[in-house]
Formats: sequence, C-alpha cells, structure tokens
Amino acid sequence: MEAYILKHNDFRTRISSRSGGAFTAISDLILDKGGVIYGVTLIDNIYARHIRVETVEGRNSMRGSKYIQSSIGDCYKKALEDLKNEKWVLFSGTPCQIAGLKTFLGKEYEKLVTVDIACYGVPSPKIWRDYISYLEKLCKKKVVKANFRNKYKFGWVAAKETITFDDSSKKDFGIFTNLFYSNKILRPSCYQCPFKTLDRASDFTIGDAWGIDKANPEFNDDNGVSIVLVNTEKALALFISIQCATTKVVNISDYMQPPFQYAHKSPDNRENFWKYYRDHSFGQVVEKYKNEVRMKKIKQTLKRKLHL
Repeated sequence: MEAYILKHNDFRTRISSRSGGAFTAISDLILDKGGVIYGVTLIDNIYARHIRVETVEGRNSMRGSKYIQSSIGDCYKKALEDLKNEKWVLFSGTPCQIAGLKTFLGKEYEKLVTVDIACYGVPSPKIWRDYISYLEKLCKKKVVKANFRNKYKFGWVAAKETITFDDSSKKDFGIFTNLFYSNKILRPSCYQCPFKTLDRASDFTIGDAWGIDKANPEFNDDNGVSIVLVNTEKALALFISIQCATTKVVNISDYMQPPFQYAHKSPDNRENFWKYYRDHSFGQVVEKYKNEVRMKKIKQTLKRKLHL
C-alpha cells in the first residue's frame, strides 16, 4: 500500500466533490477505456442508490457526500455481466459493499477496479426519511434536493446540510449531521465493523485528508484534499497515469483516522435514544438531543483540526 494526498486541478470538480476529487480522477481513467462506473447517486436528489453509468454526466451525479446507506439493487449482477463482456468496471462504495461485491463475484477480474471510502459508518435510512418529512412540515414546503456537505458555502471542514425546497429556496441545517456524529443513529453492524483497518479489500481507498494541517499545511487551501490509499499493483499502475490532479506521496501514519483504526463503540445511551425516538416525534427528538450532539460535534471538529 502507498498513500497519497490529491487535489484535482479543476476547481469546479473539487468544489463539487467530497474532498479533493479523487473519485473523479480515478473514474475518468475507466471512462477513457470505454468502461462503466458503479457508484451512489441521490435519486430525486434525496435518496441514495447505486446506479450504473457510462458517461461523464452520469458519473458527476455520484460526486459528493451521502451520509446515508445506499441501496445496491441489482448492481452486483450488472457488474458481473459487464465483466463477463470484457468491459472495464469501476465499482465504488463502502468497504462492506466492496467486500460484498467480491464475495458475490467469487473470483478476481483483471478489468475490475474497486474503490472504497474511509467510512465513518452509515445511519438508519429511516432517520433520513423521517428527517425529510420533519423539514417539510417545519418549513411547509416540499424538499427537492439535499446537499449533505455544502463545501462551496461553508468550506471543506464544516459539515452542514443545505436543503433546497420546491420554491427554489434554500436553507442550511446541521440537524442530521449532528445526529450522525453522535454515533446514535449508525446501523448496529457498524459498531462491529471488521473493515476499520488498513488491510483493505479494495484497489483504492479514498477519503478526506484529515491531518493535513499538521503534516502538509502547504497543500491545503480549504477547498478539499483527498487521501488516497493505493492498495494493489493494479491500482498503482492506474494511479501513476493520472494527469488531471496534483498528488504527493505521504506517510500514512500522519493521516490515520478512525475509519483506518477502529469501529465506533455503540453509545451507552443508544437504546434510550431509540426508545425515545419510537415514542416521540422527530421534532421532540431534535429538541431533546440537539445540545448534546452539538457539543460532541464541536469536540470532534477540534480533534480533527488538531489531529489529536
């Protein structure tokens, strides 16, 4: 494994990406080979689902953060068909989704390139559906688009969601991301995740380059920088051909973060949270837990900045 930090050279690409545009840079290599891309987009701009695309426009819809679990649908089966037809295939997802794909395929394919993310964990999809309903009732408008991380407005480090309504108005919230970082709404399997390690099943691992302010501050302009773990010889052969981005070899020890080390523990009061959740409205849940999750998020942000 080799570790790199990466910034896409096109500003628009980087600002619309979760971090530095690594997914775009890698997937462009596969599109240039006439290949197909499997990744997550927001259906109706709200709900996460894996899809298959063959165009730059389709791939661009996969950029950005989605702090919810995606539905795989029949994408594993479609990917197998593409591989049997000798197509290049890039499949991106969480580490467990990539491991699921590898198990489904049953063998390695020369033209398969897998990309997993530095995954914090995925929340219950029910929480997101209830949150959208809550916002629609609160604002008396229909939600038509969600931006989980408005980097253009708030910068790279901030994590606030921007919601667009059917009258074209937009409003910024931190409710869902605060609940997310409280660790209470993650799927139960995330607390025993076996993939929180540097021993990855994928060819590439990409994520935010947390730790850059301490290790390589000259590389950071607050518009996003990716950490890229190049895990296989196949990945390295592809990565060194990237020309649309600026890269730098780094020591992974300077960029270690929870997704590379350990699964988050289930909070002691998680069961109490869900009992309260089942018995009360979403608005009541927000009022009860907003101060607690806000303080936790502030502490996590400070730790990330200081790389403690």
